Amino acid sequence: MVNNVGKLLVGAVAAVLMGTSIADDGQLVRKSMLPSPGQTPEFPAGYPPLADHAFIDSMKFYVPSQAADGTVLEVLYYNIDDALVDTRVTAKPLIGVYHYGPAVEYEGIGFIGHGLRDAYAAVSLDDGVTYKVTNLSESASESSCDGSGGGGGCNVTREDIPLFEGTDFAYPGDVVNIYQSTAGANALVVWLSR
Repeated sequence: MVNNVGKLLVGAVAAVLMGTSIADDGQLVRKSMLPSPGQTPEFPAGYPPLADHAFIDSMKFYVPSQAADGTVLEVLYYNIDDALVDTRVTAKPLIGVYHYGPAVEYEGIGFIGHGLRDAYAAVSLDDGVTYKVTNLSESASESSCDGSGGGGGCNVTREDIPLFEGTDFAYPGDVVNIYQSTAGANALVVWLSR
């Protein structure tokens, strides 16, 4: 009986390994929703930008496939062996959101930290091959400080945060979190900022 159980166990393990080795998952797709270099403000040296709180959703209908620049195209689908298996002229719209920019964390403040981050949305109409990226908040380079120092001027300054040195230490409109939802042909994006 023990011998039969052992053989059965070995057979089951072999079947699982064989099944995973011949699985056809298709080509690995790595695409970026990040803005191109010309779409972001200059970031302070020594503070690399980070993308965080990313969400992506697909809408439940199809549209004619087109690249981010508006070019109508046919989307090609390949298997793991680089053999063409399908072509389509329609795609479900993909909507991705995230916040992006340099940030620093301080002990005792939580994971949000302080930064110069903006809210971004990326839309793809070609199954994620290309994305059109838009800065939704445009607030990281802004501040509630008007420079006068009085009556709502520079009342919120943080000289303890070296990242804000280039802002005359006036607290910027930092996006700390972002959320997204889609319903039908509508998308809603909201973000928390300072």
